Amino acid sequence: MPGDEPPLVLVSGYPPCTAFGGGIVLRRLLEGYPRDRLTVVTSQHVADALAGRPDGGGLLPSRHVLLTGWHPRWPGLRRLARSANVLRIPRMAGRIRRELRPGSALLAVPWGGELGSELFTAAYLAHRTTRRPLIVYEMDEWRASLGTASGRVASALERMVHGRLLRAAATVWTMTEPMAREFASRFGVEARVLPHCVDLARYAAAAERVPRDAGHFQVVFIGSVYAAQADAIRSVAVAVGQLPIDAGLTLYTDQSAEELAGLGISGPRVTIRPTVPSSQLPALLRAADALLVALSFEPAQQAVVRTSFPTKTIDYLAAGVPIVVHAPPQAAVCVRARAEGWGLVLDVPGPQGVAEGLQRLAGDVALQQDLARAALDTAARQHSLEDRRAEFLACIRGAAS
Repeated sequence: MPGDEPPLVLVSGYPPCTAFGGGIVLRRLLEGYPRDRLTVVTSQHVADALAGRPDGGGLLPSRHVLLTGWHPRWPGLRRLARSANVLRIPRMAGRIRRELRPGSALLAVPWGGELGSELFTAAYLAHRTTRRPLIVYEMDEWRASLGTASGRVASALERMVHGRLLRAAATVWTMTEPMAREFASRFGVEARVLPHCVDLARYAAAAERVPRDAGHFQVVFIGSVYAAQADAIRSVAVAVGQLPIDAGLTLYTDQSAEELAGLGISGPRVTIRPTVPSSQLPALLRAADALLVALSFEPAQQAVVRTSFPTKTIDYLAAGVPIVVHAPPQAAVCVRARAEGWGLVLDVPGPQGVAEGLQRLAGDVALQQDLARAALDTAARQHSLEDRRAEFLACIRGAAS
């Protein structure tokens, strides 16, 4: 990476790391950015959670400014706390302003996390009072990703600030075409699409895939399970138990078996394993028979599902392994999987259709090969880390100049 990058202040509810989807995206784009020119303004609570992980959550080495908010232990008080945290916004904006040096650019990432809405509002106020150039990168659409736990005040902040934040930006990036269309319709903003990217060389260097036993079929899912996925993964867990072949579903996640069982995800053919370091991910994915992308069919989740593109999908593509997509037909990931041919799309809710699809995939070697080839081709054409990072950094340099 060139040494003349401008000073950059990143404001995000999740910092660049290897523990969360949005954090992974940011880490890949900004890895190698000069440490003395990158300041990350984020949540103290999230940073503490990362510090408790064995590898520190893979936090990107840079200067971190950690802002605090009220975060009570009791869930019943959290909505009140989120409302009370709004009182800290002017102080947060002042802290961001102090980090904006001459020649700095401001990068705001409205993507989840404790203090998310408050941080993005503070970033907008800091931009308005300093006139430093602003770049916005939305990975999950802010309004759609607000859960009920965010409270009414967080929703009010989104309604008040979201459009102003986007219209004030020199450049708005989104992860998907549907989200770009949403912004054009809702805010009159022309957004650019910057999809998640992956280091293709890491996967190319991984061991060649070893043909698996035809009598066994292992489906792998990586990452956290939450409301926008739970019912779909539950259907897959039931489906693998119905297959007449030796099949299984393995989830690599930080969540416990007890927590997932509380979501209905359990069974004799379901295995829960801890997450692995990012260095082991290529070998893990390439050893699977199929990789699972799942998004909820619940009506309350459709605003997120329609525009969301799970970041893990790009690593799946680079692994060159058949991908199974169990999600509603209007989901962005389903639309792309069909158009580009890299996923077996199972877009009917419930385990019956999933079981039929998995049975078909397990017995069709030609289909497996077609899906794997299309996955590798899509990864190379659209998700090269080198290409996407160069595009992103050019945007930052252009804004700062």
